[in-house]
Amino acid sequence: MIQKSIFAYESSQIPEFLNKLSYFDTISVGQCIGYIGEDIGRGKPKTGYLAKRQRTSQNNHFSKEINGYPISEEVLEACKSHNATEIFIIEEKTGRVLEFTLNDYLHGTKLDGDSDNSHRCVPIETRRHSWNADEIFR
Repeated sequence: MIQKSIFAYESSQIPEFLNKLSYFDTISVGQCIGYIGEDIGRGKPKTGYLAKRQRTSQNNHFSKEINGYPISEEVLEACKSHNATEIFIIEEKTGRVLEFTLNDYLHGTKLDGDSDNSHRCVPIETRRHSWNADEIFR
């Protein structure tokens, strides 16, 4: 029998979040920009950051240059302070959920912008997994 690595085993498991606002902490910077919640679906609880994004938006939700969704360094710091190790980008139009790690974003491309509001971005092709929102919320 071929053994899987721990990462391969974990990554084959579907994340799972309870679909109740009371189970999430809101991350806001003037407005709600995402939620921190416990991923209970992989046997060992982990904390994840979840954010809804749109590809076409006036709010710069999508970087065509990088082909990914930027996240501000301020939010990444909030993720670190909440011990969030997973990042889930929920595409509003399709319901597709893109899974990344916090490390993916911390080492992602720094986008040009003013120093007070810098963002990091990773290409969607580098996602760990892609899920449907209906699969991960119960």
